[in-house]
Amino acid sequence: MATYLFREYTDNSPIKKGESSRIFPLHLEGTHTEYFPGGAIKSISEFRDNQLISNQNWLEDGSPDIDTVFYSADREPEFEYGPEFFKSYLVQRLATSGWDISQIQDQVVIGWVVMEDGEMAGVRALQGKSNVLNNYLVESIAEMPGKWQPATLNGSPVRYFMSIPLNFVSRDVRFQDMGLTNGQLYYSRY
Repeated sequence: MATYLFREYTDNSPIKKGESSRIFPLHLEGTHTEYFPGGAIKSISEFRDNQLISNQNWLEDGSPDIDTVFYSADREPEFEYGPEFFKSYLVQRLATSGWDISQIQDQVVIGWVVMEDGEMAGVRALQGKSNVLNNYLVESIAEMPGKWQPATLNGSPVRYFMSIPLNFVSRDVRFQDMGLTNGQLYYSRY
């Protein structure tokens, strides 16, 4: 079988490189390396017949991260208390935090891995302007009660990466209100 080497760049910095058995669309084979914007290695993954077999992962500072994490599965993780509890928990934490969220205009993205046993690991901010706010949201999600039903791939539980975008957007209305809908955190000024 013929293989084609590919390299993906942005602003002359490498993003990804690897092999494919097809030119378009890519059908991944062998070893693939992904890079952080600064050039440090983010992950080295092994693919067979376009299926992720394993990966090694690092944080941007070069320290090891959780390995063999999947980004797609036959069945995604499900939170034991359901999505409504997840949303109301975050809204409640923010409502009682003492933060004046009417002053925040930001998109914060929090990511974590649901392990094979349903526990969360590696909770961290992937995006957001304020380290203080990012850390508060990371802590809130890490402390959330409950477990996850793990993702499954080929009938077996696997580690699965999840993320949630929290868009802080103010709605100018005349009553107090706060909620989380489709990743949009909204609140009203009063």
